[in-house]
Order: sequence, then structure tokens, then C-alpha cells
Amino acid sequence: MADRYLHLTGTAPGRFLTRRLGLPQPAPLRRWTLETPRLEGSLLHLTAGASAVTGVAEALSRPGLPVVGDTGRPAAIVLDATGVTTAAGLGDVHAALHPVVRSLAPGGRIVVLGTVPSPDDHHQAAAQQALEGFVRSLGKETGRGSTVQLVRIPAGGTARAAESTLRFLLSPRSAYVSGQVIELTAATATPGPAA
Repeated sequence: MADRYLHLTGTAPGRFLTRRLGLPQPAPLRRWTLETPRLEGSLLHLTAGASAVTGVAEALSRPGLPVVGDTGRPAAIVLDATGVTTAAGLGDVHAALHPVVRSLAPGGRIVVLGTVPSPDDHHQAAAQQALEGFVRSLGKETGRGSTVQLVRIPAGGTARAAESTLRFLLSPRSAYVSGQVIELTAATATPGPAA
């Protein structure tokens, strides 16, 4: 079904009219189709401090986007903030994302990796809980059809547990999901019924 409002705001008279009336200017969303099964562009991998989980680089190589250290206009940005355990570490999160957020391609994806807040370490718990507010705020500010998520990996775990989640969040299938906190659990596989 065609989006008539999006089409209207794409024309010169429609843009003029909607701006004069103070109506929002929507951005076209990158949606999954057979022709576009993945995002077009590269993935920028950043870290804030030392990583507290293993296998992040391997997990990021599987969604199908080429992983680069620096790029002009990435289709996705993944920030590993699993090592943020203090309020001072939150400055590293801002310092890593601030220079590159505006360069994100329209309809791009930002995923912040964090850990589950620890009930024993209140500094770590506060820092990891602050990431939730940061992600929700960033999700409202990015606009242009972009999405921002927080994925919490259990402490001492591996990023391998997050592979399917990352594959979904870094694809056109997640066009309508933004500002969410996804907490992974350290569940063990249970055997199926005996045949």
C-alpha cells in the first residue's frame, strides 16, 4: 500500500504546505523485501573502554555487513559498552558515538551492547542502567528512519548468544523497532522430547 502522506511530503508543494502547517516530515523506512534483504553499506564497530564479553567481532561478521573501523556513511553502528562500570565510563560512550552519529546513513541502525546490571556492584549497575536512558534519548534524536537499541549480554558471557538478535537488529526487518532494551539470558538448551 502506498503511503500518500510520504508521497505528498516528497513533492515541492507538499513540503511547503506541511512545513507551513507544522506537520512532521517523515523519512522513508528501509524495509525488508526480496530485493533488499540486508542494509546497504558498512558496519562501524566502536568500543567504550575494554570489552567485558568475548567474540564481539565474530558475532558482527555474520549479519552480512562489511565491518570497518572508520567509514564515511555507515549503514549501522555497533558500540560495545559492556566494559562501562562507572559514571566516568559513560563519558567514553558519548566520546565514541558523538563524532559518528550524524554520519549514519538515513534509515541506519545503532546498537549499543551492554551487560546486565549487577546486584552486587552498584557502580556498574548505575552505569549500565544509565545506558538505557541514553539509548532511549538517542533513539528520539536520531530521526531520519534510524533505530537505536540496547542489547544486554550476561556478564562473563559471549557475544555469540547475541548473534541472532544482532542479525535481526542490523537488518531491514527491524524498521519499526527503536529505543528498546533487549536483555539476553544465560539459558541452557533443554533437550526435546524423546522420539
